[in-house]
Amino acid sequence: GVLLVEVADRGTGPPATDAATGSETAAATTGTGIAGMRRRAEAVGGSLTAGPRAGGGFLVRAELPPRTVPRTP
Repeated sequence: GVLLVEVADRGTGPPATDAATGSETAAATTGTGIAGMRRRAEAVGGSLTAGPRAGGGFLVRAELPPRTVPRTP
């Protein structure tokens, strides 16, 4: 078994820079965006893919191993 999580939209997403200030978004400067999600998925033995969807929008897909929880008697 695997836990599959998909998040999809039909939008174009936020711009890479803020038009008013020309600064990068917080995710781009702190490394917490897609790269951070990918690192966390891989840390537990899973994987993450992200990119444009066919027909427009964006898709993020994570495949994670099921968490093993010990049964209590």
